[in-house]
Amino acid sequence: MGVLLTAPLPRCLLSMTADQAHAVAERKAWIARFTVAMRALFCMLYCVTGVAKLNEAWFDYRYSCSVQMAAAALGDYLPSSPVLLALLPPMAVGFELTLPPLVLIAHCVEHSCTSLARRTLRLCAVGGSFFHMLLALPPPPLSVYPFSMLMAPIYLLLLPNEFAEAARLILHMPRRVRGAAEGGAAVLVFAALMASRRSNLFEYPPYFSWELGVLWVSSVFTAMILAALFSCAPTQRCAREATVVASAGNSSTTENEQSVGSLRLFLAILPAATLGLIGVLPYIGIRSHVSLTMFSNLRVEADASNHLLIPNWLTRISGGMSVSHSIQVLNTDLPSFTYAQVNLGPLLPNGTLSTLRRLNLSTEFYISPPKW
Repeated sequence: MGVLLTAPLPRCLLSMTADQAHAVAERKAWIARFTVAMRALFCMLYCVTGVAKLNEAWFDYRYSCSVQMAAAALGDYLPSSPVLLALLPPMAVGFELTLPPLVLIAHCVEHSCTSLARRTLRLCAVGGSFFHMLLALPPPPLSVYPFSMLMAPIYLLLLPNEFAEAARLILHMPRRVRGAAEGGAAVLVFAALMASRRSNLFEYPPYFSWELGVLWVSSVFTAMILAALFSCAPTQRCAREATVVASAGNSSTTENEQSVGSLRLFLAILPAATLGLIGVLPYIGIRSHVSLTMFSNLRVEADASNHLLIPNWLTRISGGMSVSHSIQVLNTDLPSFTYAQVNLGPLLPNGTLSTLRRLNLSTEFYISPPKW
């Protein structure tokens, strides 16, 4: 959908009327605001999850989710070096906290330092693509390929022109080449579905198919990497169209439209601001499970936060429970308590459990599953 929204305009628009040019200018303005919204959401998401990982448990490689997922994805290829394993958590959180400022700075200087901004955004797109492919590789129930699939449309808006140009080139490929590619993709999908039917892996939560999900994530993010590295900037044709549209748009712009533009810009940033507020909730004791901090090893309950920067007293703002008021539930028949947290460890494949034990890592992996 992101590719369709940001696709270059057809050649026939060079002879457009003033009304048509104004409509196209409005469309381009909408795409610009959409890009702002997705980039802001991108920055806020990585900032929230990165800050949540600044806790004691995350940097203990024996229990860190990052090391567990890396071990599950790489298996016997991951060396059993304590030094290397201890480096993985800070590398992961460093990566997540580096992306937002890079994207923000590149967006701000995109018109004044275009070349530098595009190179920075290309670097972020390539690094993030590898990151999300790695997240999809661990076998279920550790794989988080649905999250990687959800992130793919947001990554399109890091380089909308480059990805749209790559999509245009694919659409204009020779018919035989495109037919062969589509046939190969169909064969891969069929093979993934057959592998899924023969698989004895236990997928929880039950999304649909890990094999098909990994194929989708690998294919899409590999295509993004190639487009980010080799796709050209918008062609001269697009530049001429942009000039026509800009002249038509500027001639019809009024002060009222400019004020509406400011309001629309605010609305474009509003989803990211809302996400930021949701990310703050665990630190003030309102919501700690089924949140964006689920895979960060963060613990803020019972006035005993393990975060390295956020003080414990923040949880008391909402009347959070202290240690003296906490209750340990040993047994219950209430589903809301029983499934508040589920240990996925016993459901892991034998090969993954063997790898975790070889590396002296914890075989417990708790999540807060969705209600469905």
